[in-house]
Amino acid sequence: MKHKRFAFLTSVVMIASTLTILPVQAADSSAYESVIGTLPDWTPMSFVEAMEFYNEYGKSHVEDNFICLVKPIPLNQKDIYRTSISGSMTMVNTPACTSPALFELEIPEKPDPNDAEALESYAAYCESLGIPSDDYSFFEKYKESEVQYAFEVQMFHVLEGHDLTVDWLIDYGDGYKKIIDETFTFENPSGFIEQTDIYSWLPDCPAEYNWLKSYSHHSTLASCAACVYYNPHTHKPYIAYCADVNGSTGASLQMEQKGDGAIEKMMESNCNEFDLRALVEPVSGRTSSSVIVYQPTADGLVDVEWSVGRSWSDEAPFDITLGSYHIKNHCTEIIDISSGSTIMTFIDADTGELIDVPENSSFLKNTIQSSSDEPCLSELFPISSNPCILDSNRAYDPNCSYSFDIRTEDGYYDFQGFEVTSETENRVEVTCKMSCKTNPEPVLPDGATRITLYDKDTGKLIPNETVQHHHFHFGTNIGIKNPNVPGGWSYTGPFYSVDSNPMLLETDQLAHFYKYADLFEFTTEDKPEVIYYSNDSMDLIFRIKIEVSGNINGDSEFSISDAVLLQKWLFGVPEVEIYNWADGDLNLNNQLDAGDLSLMKRKLIEKNTPSYVEPDHRLTNSSPLFVMVDNLKLYSGPDESYPVINSIPGGTRIYEIGYQDNNDNWSFTEYDGQYGWIPIVIDDKMTVFYEAYASKPVIYLYPEQEMDVRVDLELTESELSTTYPKYNNGWDVIAYPDGTLLNKADCTHHKYLFWDSKNCRTRFDFSEGFCVAGSDTERFLKEKLTYMGLTENEMNEFIVYWLPIMEHNAYNLITFQGDAYTNSAKLNITPTPDSLLRIFMAYVPLENAVDITPQKLESFERKGFTVVEWGGTEIKHNPNS
Repeated sequence: MKHKRFAFLTSVVMIASTLTILPVQAADSSAYESVIGTLPDWTPMSFVEAMEFYNEYGKSHVEDNFICLVKPIPLNQKDIYRTSISGSMTMVNTPACTSPALFELEIPEKPDPNDAEALESYAAYCESLGIPSDDYSFFEKYKESEVQYAFEVQMFHVLEGHDLTVDWLIDYGDGYKKIIDETFTFENPSGFIEQTDIYSWLPDCPAEYNWLKSYSHHSTLASCAACVYYNPHTHKPYIAYCADVNGSTGASLQMEQKGDGAIEKMMESNCNEFDLRALVEPVSGRTSSSVIVYQPTADGLVDVEWSVGRSWSDEAPFDITLGSYHIKNHCTEIIDISSGSTIMTFIDADTGELIDVPENSSFLKNTIQSSSDEPCLSELFPISSNPCILDSNRAYDPNCSYSFDIRTEDGYYDFQGFEVTSETENRVEVTCKMSCKTNPEPVLPDGATRITLYDKDTGKLIPNETVQHHHFHFGTNIGIKNPNVPGGWSYTGPFYSVDSNPMLLETDQLAHFYKYADLFEFTTEDKPEVIYYSNDSMDLIFRIKIEVSGNINGDSEFSISDAVLLQKWLFGVPEVEIYNWADGDLNLNNQLDAGDLSLMKRKLIEKNTPSYVEPDHRLTNSSPLFVMVDNLKLYSGPDESYPVINSIPGGTRIYEIGYQDNNDNWSFTEYDGQYGWIPIVIDDKMTVFYEAYASKPVIYLYPEQEMDVRVDLELTESELSTTYPKYNNGWDVIAYPDGTLLNKADCTHHKYLFWDSKNCRTRFDFSEGFCVAGSDTERFLKEKLTYMGLTENEMNEFIVYWLPIMEHNAYNLITFQGDAYTNSAKLNITPTPDSLLRIFMAYVPLENAVDITPQKLESFERKGFTVVEWGGTEIKHNPNS
């Protein structure tokens, strides 16, 4: 909504800027010679243009890769307003205009009544200001008024890969602190400037206010409105209430809430038009428009009522807005259930107690049709808790039939009936009475598994002939605790191809694993209903949709060439060969026909419409990931609520190419030409293994006199692999001034402490660094390591280890890491050293040279008890980057 129009200022009235822009390094100055460039033609260049711009776009706007900030300022207070700029753009010589432009209202001369051209020009000017042209007294009153205003206009341009923060400050002078009046943040991760503060969506002008109001559900009198809105950059949820209140009538806004959930007011954004005429001639009865933002503070259901009226009067409110919301997942999600919700409570019919509902329980609602020829429409609802809040008032219908999947190890719960305990227009609360049943007597051979497939939409058994031609596949993830193997777990994961319906597995141990394994998961989107029998046999009942690839030419990819091939085959073109006709039978009638061609064309349209959530940050160089589970799901977004767009076989190597802020559990990647998100952890278990290693970090200790030293290493994003001397929850050594160490555990002598790690998940920073030819590696390392503070002996040991690995590469992209490394590998040393140097090099071997902003390195001064560490890691280049 904030992506509006923009431009930049050349010859305008300026006030002095409060920010000194830091110059870039001399070597980089040519790269930033024209940061601003030519201002776009929509740049406000006068008071009138700035006022029109402000009324259409508010305080901030992004367009044509420019940022425009517009602020109305009382003219008699203009000297107290300041601007502060921070972020990575402050290191660029011209991240913004050197000073903001201040536009005052131009007071025209009173036109000659006999000069038609002057009268026409004067009338046009008055119209642009929204004032009458037949009375010049407005300008006379304005000059005498104490409420004269000017518009401050600032233009910015953010370079790719940089970010910018602009603070509007109010400085009351000596003896008073500067206060921040407003903060705006922007970033340019990929060549397009994005506004990332709350005004990226929150309205602050009439046009945006009307947009959000149309997006919201309206009040009973259709004057105010409320909606749930997620900040597109932080993904934080808010409730935004659009309010129109006429304070001159004595009206005020009241908000009341009730329920376990809770919200609180966070801020209010004024959306009134800047009306020049109203400054001089105040209009009574004017309605004030604003958006009030609420943030969640407690999980649960909350009913909210906003009312506009005279709180001191007995008369009815002018306007009432009602909202019902379900706040979930520690206030990170708000579901608007104003249109309806269902609360189900599951009670054991025999004991009257709440049932402890197992995970993965669900129920199926089936619509009863008037004729057996009509399909049975079904809807599946998960049961995540008891009571269970369902964000739909469709979940309960007395005219539908229900089947429940609530099963324990010993039996299952049989549905007895509903009892409605509370019902309103938008919410129904029902009690589900269940009866506990033991597992049924066996109907299958001992230990056997029967797999039966039903159509998810119709509820009918899928014909055996269809399954023979279109196999259904599902996988399993089975874990057994085993203290004799690394990690304490043994894993298996049989994959099944169902080619008949039903299909009986008599010799397979699937039923045995289902009951006795410590971990058992079905790795399919559609989980089966499981009926377990007393002889350790079981029924697996899947409700699925048979999926057909459409790939009939055998090239392993569905494309337009498959549709062309089918069309030729249907027209009887000679020598046309179908590789696998079943892959083209999209309508599942066990033959190829014109219906399949129509569905194939529709599938192509859907396939060619990319749909995935863009990551907050894209990566060019990152650690390869080795998939450790079979059929790892690839989602279109970083949450299981997004559609599954593919699955990745176990053993596949992929690359992390993006990630989100404050979300380490999901990684953005590419597989088989599709971009999407994979979960890094499922049920506290890693799904991928990072191939990056922290290689040979060594730690030198240089005390001023012989002393006992304790060294503890805390790894947050990798696991220790090898240590020498052995790391027994820390190293306890005697350190000598010449750097030699005596390990107390085994009385051995050492020059340094050695460690390395595996499965390194650290996202190293490659925004700055050096691209060095392999043949220049020795010279480069000597120069930089000496500058950073390594002694000749330490530098030689570094080079001896890394040079043989690096000098034979065509090029190496080298960076020396800071917080990315030290925050993930923390050193705790007792006693605390007086000086600490930690050098960690990350590099990427390359075939061709690349451009990169040179990294600014810092030198190191040794004083007192000194500790020095060096190490490094090789990052495999992503061939798809």
